Amino acid sequence: MRPIPRGKVSKVEALAFGLAPGVTAVTALALATNPAAAALLACTILFYVVVYTAETGHVGRGTVV
Repeated sequence: MRPIPRGKVSKVEALAFGLAPGVTAVTALALATNPAAAALLACTILFYVVVYTAETGHVGRGTVV
């Protein structure tokens, strides 16, 4: 079973653990390349969090999404 449902990790800790590298990566990409590439990365991360993660909880075949 996953750590959040088991109570090993709180939702706040999981959010912080996910946001920190995401924000760091988007910022680093913006500084190293350009804002358009960083925006595309931010959209990709948002899509993963909103669509893929939500679907894996309801559908047994999350890799198809």
